[in-house]
Amino acid sequence: MNLALSKNSSFKNLCISGNPKPRRLSTALLIASSLFIAGCADQIDYRGYLPRGTDVQKIQPGLSKTEVIAIMGSPSTTNTVEGAGDTFYYISSVVKTAAIFEPEVVDREIFAIEFDADQNVRKLAHYGIEDGKIIDFISRTTPTRGSSSSILRDLFGRLGQFGAPEEPSNPNDG
Repeated sequence: MNLALSKNSSFKNLCISGNPKPRRLSTALLIASSLFIAGCADQIDYRGYLPRGTDVQKIQPGLSKTEVIAIMGSPSTTNTVEGAGDTFYYISSVVKTAAIFEPEVVDREIFAIEFDADQNVRKLAHYGIEDGKIIDFISRTTPTRGSSSSILRDLFGRLGQFGAPEEPSNPNDG
């Protein structure tokens, strides 16, 4: 293979002035693969009450309910027991979502502030994810005990049973 260069061309110009399609294709592949990899990265969501600095440490027995709201803000949920006082719950969760998988709760903290009948802080409690059980309220299914039936069990469970089922005998028949 002979390479002939004219007076005005150089080896540098010959290499640069090649076909631009492979360069565009490699750039497009680089961008597409970067987007694909970025889409597979874990996504972390922080949900609920996120305490600021030392707000939780400021809550002491004897504070009034309005002072607690001024320090902590509105609670995530409340519980009222007649005659015993209210309980404020400040709930925060950390949820990890990885690509196409179901979101997973990796951390949960619950700050419970119990008030007495005079609406003053009586007791504080702090619960973590290890202290509770995650309940799925959205599925609207109730787990039951015992065995569950399936199509295969229904089909193969009746193998060998021929004819009509026997009717139980009635002791009142004479």
